[in-house]
Amino acid sequence: MKDGRSLCLRPLQSRDAPLLEAGIIALSDRSRYFRFFSGFKQAPPSVLKRLTDFDGDDHLAWGAVDSSLDTNPPIAAAHIFRVDNLPPTSGDFAIAILDDYHHQGIARSLIACLFSDAISKQFEHVELDVLSENRVGIALFRSLGAQIISASSGVTHIKIDLNHAVTVLKTSDKPPLNRVFLQFS
Repeated sequence: MKDGRSLCLRPLQSRDAPLLEAGIIALSDRSRYFRFFSGFKQAPPSVLKRLTDFDGDDHLAWGAVDSSLDTNPPIAAAHIFRVDNLPPTSGDFAIAILDDYHHQGIARSLIACLFSDAISKQFEHVELDVLSENRVGIALFRSLGAQIISASSGVTHIKIDLNHAVTVLKTSDKPPLNRVFLQFS
């Protein structure tokens, strides 16, 4: 991480379901609202089922833990889902990072892993909805070359070309990203 703490990024597995649930609860109300567009404190069972039903093909999921602490607490997760209303080469994308870990370079590192994995599974694009008030999130996605498809009712619909985003990340001058991409060579 930017502050020197160690970070471990890895694909999520079904045994990680309790960690995802705990992570959702640990998000601040604002971050949970930005991620889920909802004020719930604890994710409903239908949301948990969707988030924990990853198969490594139609639902890719990566997570991050703070490996500088003995407890290796989960601090972030990102997902890509194939969905019926999108072409098979496109997916729905989502990411969340615990508030205490914002601005540490975790989002870019996690996105680099997930997008690289997705490209190997024949994904070409991802789409996502972002609350228009989430200016930091929109700025991050724009920095990866995202296209704004639409904006209405306080929600911005975004499309990201994965190959372009990975190229942007690979040419970044941020050292942690160099280490991430060495794992995908």
